[in-house]
Amino acid sequence: MKKRRYLTISLIPARWTAGVGYAACLWAMLFAAAHLYWAVGGTFAMNVQEVAQGKRWLTQAPVPYLFSWTITIVMFMVEGLFPLALVWQGSRVKQRGRHIQIVTLILAYTGMIVFALGDFLVVHQPLLGLVALVICALGSLVAFVRPRSQPSMPQWMVLVATWVMAGGNLLNGLIYYSITLLAPIGVVRPPLIPALPLGEVIWQGVVTGSIFCSGGVLLLLTAVLISCQYQRNASDTDCGISHKR
Repeated sequence: MKKRRYLTISLIPARWTAGVGYAACLWAMLFAAAHLYWAVGGTFAMNVQEVAQGKRWLTQAPVPYLFSWTITIVMFMVEGLFPLALVWQGSRVKQRGRHIQIVTLILAYTGMIVFALGDFLVVHQPLLGLVALVICALGSLVAFVRPRSQPSMPQWMVLVATWVMAGGNLLNGLIYYSITLLAPIGVVRPPLIPALPLGEVIWQGVVTGSIFCSGGVLLLLTAVLISCQYQRNASDTDCGISHKR
């Protein structure tokens, strides 16, 4: 009876973890699709200033415009691979899961390097390019501080990146929420916020903040559940407990 109870408890978190990871992947893919829609001229959920700025940028600098949208769409798609790479495990697809982790890391580093080069050479924003290179360097250093509970280096690097992306999305969402709270009392004003009617500023802040926070929560839950799973597996290994069925 005790063994049956243990197996049931060990199976339920794995199923919940997979579901949350797939939801985080879906969120990133949908956000990438939304950016593709905006890149080709879609205007839903965009204010009039953003629409006008996009048309002006496309007319005056089409190459930076296309590069910026393309790299943004690709990076959101790659972001969706991180939670997928963490939860795509199991006895039948374990080796395939390791492969997707390696592929995810390769795509992420390639995307960040291309992003940096584009910022230096195409968009002419060297500060953003420098930030991208620093992120790549810090990500590489993570590989040398892998704890014993982490089964492999690719999994550890993907897990840390998922934690970081969760924090970044949550921070971005909280910034939008803060603007929503501070705009009505005049603490934040143009050019920090669009010169639009207050109601439209608040609506856009709530919607955009909710989108980023929802993605951040899904990524955070994936990272937390996977971390707990790794810790449990490490503890069971030390105690001589096997999960083979």
